Amino acid sequence: MIFNRTLANCLLEDVGENMFSGLTNLRWLTITGNNIRTLKRGAFRGISCPKNETSLWLELNNWTSDIEDGAFEGVSGLAKLGLDGNQLSSFPNLTGFPEFIDLTLRKNDIVDTSLLTQSGIKQIENLLLSNNQISVIPEDLGRHISIRTLDLSSNRIKEIPPRFLENPKTPQITNNLYLYDNEIEFVHSESFAGLPNLKTLYLFNNNIRHLPDGVFSNLSPDYLDQTSSFSRLSQT
Repeated sequence: MIFNRTLANCLLEDVGENMFSGLTNLRWLTITGNNIRTLKRGAFRGISCPKNETSLWLELNNWTSDIEDGAFEGVSGLAKLGLDGNQLSSFPNLTGFPEFIDLTLRKNDIVDTSLLTQSGIKQIENLLLSNNQISVIPEDLGRHISIRTLDLSSNRIKEIPPRFLENPKTPQITNNLYLYDNEIEFVHSESFAGLPNLKTLYLFNNNIRHLPDGVFSNLSPDYLDQTSSFSRLSQT
């Protein structure tokens, strides 16, 4: 039997080490709307799901510090992790997890995403980082991680670096790229190079006043929704 557990709006203040140890058939754990101050190392150790589809939704908690390194170590089969609305200022250390279906950190205060490329994650189906304070996109993001949907909307990004999602070893799987509601001023001629499967690109509500020649030359028209992408592009 696969179990689901929900601890929502319980005024929970602490998740101690090994609190959930022994939950070997846990598919879904929701801890939302509590007063958790921090997540300590080993907080979820022992959780597992035979089908490798464990989901942890840890949203809208009033954390006063970032997640300790190793908070998720010892979790087997973690496929979906939701950390929306937790006032996090940095990306958590997720070393040891090669891939995710959903990884969401919307509505936090994240500035630095360097731990994302250092984590060893190889593939993420949906990486949702909207409504943070991110100002710089890692230039080598695609070399480390294959991402199908990347949402960086509603941040403070000013520049789209060249080939930031390209993987020189294998074609990138990215279908959807959301960069709207930022402060983007500069788009390089090769910003979207290496994305043969791109289907949707949203750039509206930015400060783009010029697009270089050939910026979309590496994209197939069959995979680009131009109407949606440029409906609100700034005029020169």
